[in-house]
Amino acid sequence: MYTAPLDLTATGDSEMTFAGNWTQTEVVRRNPKTLKSLRIQQLEDSLPNVRLSATLTHDEGFWRGLVRLNYVNGATDFTADAEPGTRYGDEVTVDVEAAYRPRARWEFVVGAENVFDNYPDSDPNAQHSQVGARYPTSAPLGFLGGFYYARARYEF
Repeated sequence: MYTAPLDLTATGDSEMTFAGNWTQTEVVRRNPKTLKSLRIQQLEDSLPNVRLSATLTHDEGFWRGLVRLNYVNGATDFTADAEPGTRYGDEVTVDVEAAYRPRARWEFVVGAENVFDNYPDSDPNAQHSQVGARYPTSAPLGFLGGFYYARARYEF
């Protein structure tokens, strides 16, 4: 028989941060001569109602790390005043970052926003695909996929 030990230890400094937003827009009064019903629908439905973010950071000696989970519920895109608008689904992205500090003033960082290269739902509007817009330009978490980076920082 073999027993595999498992030890969990907590060293360094860790921090968990949660952020959230709930938005509901309702136009309660309007002048029908200047604000048409399509514009009312655009104002009320173009933003996602819920945005959530959870971030875990950990700092351990020379090293620092970050993992962030981002969520938005669906929204409606009214590009080119198409009526009715196109409803898009919920989106989730994950960001990661790792940093190394070899000396007091230096830091080297690698990371990724939207590390799994998530894209919003495709835009079914034929007008947009003719000009190269495969995804809705109003997508709350963007439409360019993953963004990967490296940077060096020196503090003066």
